[in-house]
Amino acid sequence: MKIRILCLALCSAIMLCATACKSVDDTNSSSLPSSTTTSTSSTTSTSSDTDINSDVQSTETKPEDTSSESELSSDDLMEMLYGFSSIKRVDYNCVKNLEGSDTIYSVCAIITNNDTDISTDTSMSISCSDKNVKIDGTLITIPASYTKNKKSVKFTVSHSGVGTKYDFTIKPTDSWNLVFEDDFDGNELNTEVWGEIWDTSLTTEQRDPFCFGYKKDMAFLDGNGNLVNRVYSTGEFSDDGRPLYKSSAITTKDCFESTYGYYEIRMKPHLANSIKGAFWLMAGDMGDLDAVNDGSSKNGCEVDIIETMSNLNFSGCALHWDGYYNGQLKSEVYGEISTPQVFDGNYHTFAVSWTPEEFVFTIDGEVTIRSKAAGGCQVPAYMLISSHVGTWGGDITLKPGEYSDMLVDYVRIYSSPDNPTEITNP
Repeated sequence: MKIRILCLALCSAIMLCATACKSVDDTNSSSLPSSTTTSTSSTTSTSSDTDINSDVQSTETKPEDTSSESELSSDDLMEMLYGFSSIKRVDYNCVKNLEGSDTIYSVCAIITNNDTDISTDTSMSISCSDKNVKIDGTLITIPASYTKNKKSVKFTVSHSGVGTKYDFTIKPTDSWNLVFEDDFDGNELNTEVWGEIWDTSLTTEQRDPFCFGYKKDMAFLDGNGNLVNRVYSTGEFSDDGRPLYKSSAITTKDCFESTYGYYEIRMKPHLANSIKGAFWLMAGDMGDLDAVNDGSSKNGCEVDIIETMSNLNFSGCALHWDGYYNGQLKSEVYGEISTPQVFDGNYHTFAVSWTPEEFVFTIDGEVTIRSKAAGGCQVPAYMLISSHVGTWGGDITLKPGEYSDMLVDYVRIYSSPDNPTEITNP
């Protein structure tokens, strides 16, 4: 019996000792960072407190030294995060400044302290305390009365990320000067200006399943102040059985050419299916076989101010450069601008503001497209008014003997004081 009692007592003592050792281990383990738990788990109950602390010190992760970051100024931090810390300049162009109408400006560059342009940065915004002034992105519209009374307007450019602001003022200038106008009055087209009227074979433009060509009798004045630009279904067929259509195109080539300005046409577009009416510019070497292929429009460019397509309810504009040949052609095409309102049978205005930096396209005075394609064209251009037949909008619905007319009320060019229009062939 005594032996049994002694054994039980010895077992109890061993269990108490084990429990005490376990308690020491748990206490020291719980004081360690989680990243050191694995390295200390191999410590046995026979290790001393000094040994355990030594293990902790050898595996403990020391905090990084952030003293250099804390010493950065707010400007230095903005430079690191955004590449700049302040705005030093705002550049803008006048897009439209016609007498009696609101004036439209385009902010074309917002230059930082590091000479970067942030005008397209989505964190950037333009504001004005004057509620009569309209701001749409980087487009600013100022009431006509402000321009007439020479009232300046203050604006603020802000960047939400950097937290910087920059104030600038737009000072109205005189209305643009009218440097070219043809109201198409009278009964005969002025061939001293529109000196080139295309006259080609009816199979010049071979499309599937038809052909069309340009004929002089399809462009004429109606005696009521309109240029008629006509497409006519002849009822005739090509040798391979395709229907033939007459179309029209007139140009100012070698008669009137100019650089920069606001080019505007007022017209009633075609309303027939798949008939396209166009007002466009051809500049420099764009049509030459040896056009310079440098990825730039500065030596030549085709500027499609407007192309209308009634049955699709849209209009388009486009820029092309580097020539049409040798696989060099480069383009920016904006082919589907929804404009059902311009096919109501009434007159509408279509225009482009051409500066050394950009092209800004408008319909009825509202900006539709802005482009800095290939750096901006810098050479003279001549104007073209033309009509074209295609399958862009499905089947052509003109029956033999039927026609579709585009009526042009006027074509005008205005010169800006900031970028005066240069006339090459007066």
